[in-house]
Amino acid sequence: MTSSQSDSFSIGKFLGGLAVGVVLTYAYTRYRWEMPAVVRLPATVTSSVISATADSDLYNWNLPFETRQRAAAVILGQNPDRFIELDNATDHVLMREMERQRAVRLALIAKEKYAAYQMGLDKPALRKMLERKHETSDPEELKRRMLAADIDEDPILTGYLRDRFPDFSREQRIDLILNVGQNGLIPPPRQVATEVDLSLPR
Repeated sequence: MTSSQSDSFSIGKFLGGLAVGVVLTYAYTRYRWEMPAVVRLPATVTSSVISATADSDLYNWNLPFETRQRAAAVILGQNPDRFIELDNATDHVLMREMERQRAVRLALIAKEKYAAYQMGLDKPALRKMLERKHETSDPEELKRRMLAADIDEDPILTGYLRDRFPDFSREQRIDLILNVGQNGLIPPPRQVATEVDLSLPR
């Protein structure tokens, strides 16, 4: 076998292994499918050692908090069922915060676009096209409608706003995005209905 054939064979094996790994990872993540125990043995041993070390660090009160916090992150990374258990026990605080942080990043990008709209509006031909599209010639209203259109095209940000701010109007959601640095897209506290006894004392 020549050197070029050997190199080609090695690259082929690497790409084949990579493709199989991607498929198995997808199957595990989406469908919770697992390979036979014998095949998973090396990874299981490695994972067990990592988890044991992290578990020891997590409950070692002599270690700095940051070290113990990293150990907790390792444990959750090794055990997705544990993450789900903790998230359920804390009323989905972990999931909601992950969603909020992603939405904030997207909102900041949308806000930067809003600040850049004026550059496009300074071009007469483009401005006329945008005015026709958004049915307004008022500069500020035009930019708000352009921002609303950009938000609508982002399914993650739109889904977050719809889920966490269900009672907000379109204009209120635009204001949320424009003031994301101040409000952090933190939803208002939930209103809890309480029964009031209005009967006269006996």
